[in-house]
Amino acid sequence: YNYIAPIFNQLRTAFAAGDLDQARALQAKANRIIQLMIDHGGQSAGKVIASLRGVDLGPVRAPLRPLNAAQTKQLRAALVAVGWLTDC
Repeated sequence: YNYIAPIFNQLRTAFAAGDLDQARALQAKANRIIQLMIDHGGQSAGKVIASLRGVDLGPVRAPLRPLNAAQTKQLRAALVAVGWLTDC
């Protein structure tokens, strides 16, 4: 989940400071992003998420299929809706 590392780093900081409410909120946000990846194609979506951050991991291996343009657009919109592009 390296594409949500900033959230996990904030979570660790909040937990270490004893701010459990903030840590729980950040864990919930990370869980929403992970669920989006799962809902939009798992590893195939993970490759798209990495590419949105400028890291080209290449194509998925068979038997997986890459996301098409419409699926990629839908995933990006879902990530924007949960604040991923601004938080990470």
